[in-house]
Amino acid sequence: MILEFSKLNTILYFLLGSVSTFAMGRTFFGILILFLSFCLTTHKTLVSLNVPILTKYQNVTKIPCYGSLGLLILIGLYVLNESNVEMFQKGVSIAFLLASIVFYYVKIFFKGKYDIFNSSFVNEIPSLFFMVYLFIIISFPDNQSIMNAKYIEIKEKLGIKENKYEF
Repeated sequence: MILEFSKLNTILYFLLGSVSTFAMGRTFFGILILFLSFCLTTHKTLVSLNVPILTKYQNVTKIPCYGSLGLLILIGLYVLNESNVEMFQKGVSIAFLLASIVFYYVKIFFKGKYDIFNSSFVNEIPSLFFMVYLFIIISFPDNQSIMNAKYIEIKEKLGIKENKYEF
């Protein structure tokens, strides 16, 4: 997918998650992005151990990474749908998500044909586009209120009365 399992990518997701959680107050998205960073770090660490059984099943350790990526995309699209921002801002965020996906497939298609697509920086471009998409979604003013409303709705459906873990 659009994830690149590299140290730079892991650090950038960690920084984005930290900024969104602590500086911007977008707790829900920040925690999800930090979880994605944790999954990337765990995968990178397990692969670097060079244990034969872990190397053989290294694709299994990618599953939490792709799961959290899918969750971030779906929740981002939900916030985008429910948000009251201008259509231009919604279009820009969708454009960055689509650019991330399209560039990933262009990179795969042209990888053996052109030398530039073999460089390590070009491999990071889809993830950078995805990070811009996440940052745009995080910067919506009603982002946190949309997530709080959905949290309360789910909590009421499940019948949970306690209110001490509200985002």
